[in-house]
Amino acid sequence: MMTKGLIVAAMGLVGSAGLAGFMGSGALHAQDWQEIEKHYTPAYTKCLDGPAAASGDQSALAQCSLDEVTRQEARIDAALAKAPADKVEALRAGQSKWKEDRGTLCEEEAKSLVGEATKRMARADCSLDETIRRLITIEAVK
Repeated sequence: MMTKGLIVAAMGLVGSAGLAGFMGSGALHAQDWQEIEKHYTPAYTKCLDGPAAASGDQSALAQCSLDEVTRQEARIDAALAKAPADKVEALRAGQSKWKEDRGTLCEEEAKSLVGEATKRMARADCSLDETIRRLITIEAVK
Protein backbone atom coordinates (compact mmCIF):
# COMPACT_ATOMS: atom_id res chain seq x y z
CA MET A 1 0.00 0.00 0.00
CA MET A 2 1.19 3.45 -0.79
CA THR A 3 1.10 5.66 2.27
CA LYS A 4 0.24 9.34 2.29
CA GLY A 5 3.83 10.25 3.05
CA LEU A 6 5.11 8.38 0.04
CA ILE A 7 2.47 9.92 -2.20
CA VAL A 8 3.23 13.45 -1.03
CA ALA A 9 6.98 12.99 -1.36
CA ALA A 10 6.67 11.34 -4.79
CA MET A 11 4.51 14.19 -6.04
CA GLY A 12 7.12 16.67 -4.85
CA LEU A 13 4.49 18.68 -3.01
CA VAL A 14 6.80 19.50 -0.13
CA GLY A 15 10.46 19.13 0.65
CA SER A 16 11.56 16.68 3.28
CA ALA A 17 11.59 19.42 5.91
CA GLY A 18 7.97 20.27 5.14
CA LEU A 19 6.70 16.71 5.01
CA ALA A 20 6.05 16.46 8.75
CA GLY A 21 3.93 19.59 8.71
CA PHE A 22 1.96 18.40 5.71
CA MET A 23 1.38 14.94 7.11
CA GLY A 24 -0.53 15.81 10.24
CA SER A 25 -0.52 17.58 13.51
CA GLY A 26 2.50 17.85 15.69
CA ALA A 27 5.59 15.73 15.72
CA LEU A 28 4.53 12.18 15.10
CA HIS A 29 6.53 9.10 15.81
CA ALA A 30 6.59 6.04 13.55
CA GLN A 31 4.56 4.24 16.20
CA ASP A 32 1.79 6.86 15.92
CA TRP A 33 1.64 6.46 12.15
CA GLN A 34 1.53 2.69 12.45
CA GLU A 35 -1.41 2.94 14.82
CA ILE A 36 -3.24 5.32 12.48
CA GLU A 37 -2.54 3.18 9.41
CA LYS A 38 -3.90 0.08 11.19
CA HIS A 39 -7.29 1.79 11.23
CA TYR A 40 -7.45 2.48 7.48
CA THR A 41 -10.30 0.68 5.76
CA PRO A 42 -9.69 -1.52 2.73
CA ALA A 43 -11.58 1.02 0.62
CA TYR A 44 -9.09 3.73 1.56
CA THR A 45 -6.12 1.50 0.87
CA LYS A 46 -7.59 0.63 -2.52
CA CYS A 47 -8.15 4.30 -3.30
CA LEU A 48 -4.55 5.19 -2.39
CA ASP A 49 -3.27 2.33 -4.52
CA GLY A 50 -5.45 3.32 -7.45
CA PRO A 51 -5.05 5.57 -10.45
CA ALA A 52 -5.32 8.77 -8.38
CA ALA A 53 -2.03 8.07 -6.63
CA ALA A 54 -0.34 6.87 -9.79
CA SER A 55 -1.33 10.02 -11.66
CA GLY A 56 -0.71 12.39 -8.75
CA ASP A 57 -4.26 13.76 -8.97
CA GLN A 58 -4.38 15.84 -5.78
CA SER A 59 -8.14 16.36 -5.92
CA ALA A 60 -8.78 12.64 -6.24
CA LEU A 61 -6.35 11.89 -3.41
CA ALA A 62 -8.03 14.46 -1.20
CA GLN A 63 -11.37 12.83 -1.99
CA CYS A 64 -9.94 9.44 -0.95
CA SER A 65 -9.16 10.96 2.46
CA LEU A 66 -12.50 12.76 2.77
CA ASP A 67 -14.38 9.55 1.97
CA GLU A 68 -12.30 7.78 4.61
CA VAL A 69 -13.14 10.50 7.15
CA THR A 70 -16.81 9.67 6.59
CA ARG A 71 -16.14 5.96 7.15
CA GLN A 72 -14.05 6.67 10.27
CA GLU A 73 -16.73 8.99 11.68
CA ALA A 74 -19.20 6.09 11.31
CA ARG A 75 -16.74 3.97 13.29
CA ILE A 76 -16.65 6.68 15.97
CA ASP A 77 -20.45 6.55 16.17
CA ALA A 78 -20.28 2.76 16.55
CA ALA A 79 -17.59 3.06 19.23
CA LEU A 80 -19.71 5.60 21.11
CA ALA A 81 -22.63 3.17 21.01
CA LYS A 82 -20.41 0.52 22.63
CA ALA A 83 -18.84 2.84 25.22
CA PRO A 84 -19.63 2.28 28.89
CA ALA A 85 -22.95 3.91 29.77
CA ASP A 86 -21.36 6.10 32.45
CA LYS A 87 -18.92 7.57 29.90
CA VAL A 88 -21.14 8.06 26.84
CA GLU A 89 -22.59 11.43 27.83
CA ALA A 90 -19.16 12.98 28.39
CA LEU A 91 -17.81 11.50 25.16
CA ARG A 92 -20.76 12.76 23.12
CA ALA A 93 -20.52 16.19 24.74
CA GLY A 94 -16.89 16.40 23.63
CA GLN A 95 -17.66 15.55 20.01
CA SER A 96 -18.68 19.00 18.80
CA LYS A 97 -15.70 20.66 20.51
CA TRP A 98 -13.41 18.03 19.02
CA LYS A 99 -14.82 18.62 15.51
CA GLU A 100 -14.33 22.37 15.89
CA ASP A 101 -10.76 21.87 17.11
CA ARG A 102 -10.06 19.45 14.25
CA GLY A 103 -11.26 21.99 11.71
CA THR A 104 -9.17 24.78 13.22
CA LEU A 105 -6.05 22.61 13.43
CA CYS A 106 -6.34 21.34 9.86
CA GLU A 107 -7.04 24.79 8.46
CA GLU A 108 -3.96 26.10 10.26
CA GLU A 109 -1.79 23.30 8.88
CA ALA A 110 -2.91 23.97 5.32
CA LYS A 111 -2.46 27.73 5.56
CA SER A 112 1.27 27.77 4.79
CA LEU A 113 1.03 25.53 1.71
CA VAL A 114 0.88 26.77 -1.86
CA GLY A 115 -1.97 25.92 -4.22
CA GLU A 116 -5.62 25.22 -3.47
CA ALA A 117 -5.40 21.53 -4.44
CA THR A 118 -2.44 21.04 -2.10
CA LYS A 119 -4.24 22.84 0.71
CA ARG A 120 -7.37 20.73 0.16
CA MET A 121 -5.29 17.57 0.27
CA ALA A 122 -3.54 18.70 3.47
CA ARG A 123 -6.86 19.55 5.16
CA ALA A 124 -8.34 16.20 4.13
CA ASP A 125 -5.32 14.22 5.36
CA CYS A 126 -5.21 16.16 8.63
CA SER A 127 -8.93 15.56 9.16
CA LEU A 128 -8.46 11.87 8.55
CA ASP A 129 -5.54 11.57 10.96
CA GLU A 130 -7.35 13.53 13.67
CA THR A 131 -10.52 11.48 13.16
CA ILE A 132 -8.61 8.24 13.59
CA ARG A 133 -6.90 9.63 16.70
CA ARG A 134 -10.35 10.41 18.12
CA LEU A 135 -11.53 6.90 17.27
CA ILE A 136 -8.51 5.40 19.04
CA THR A 137 -9.24 7.56 22.09
CA ILE A 138 -12.89 6.55 22.23
CA GLU A 139 -12.10 2.86 21.71
CA ALA A 140 -9.69 3.03 24.66
CA VAL A 141 -12.38 4.25 27.09
CA LYS A 142 -13.19 1.54 29.58
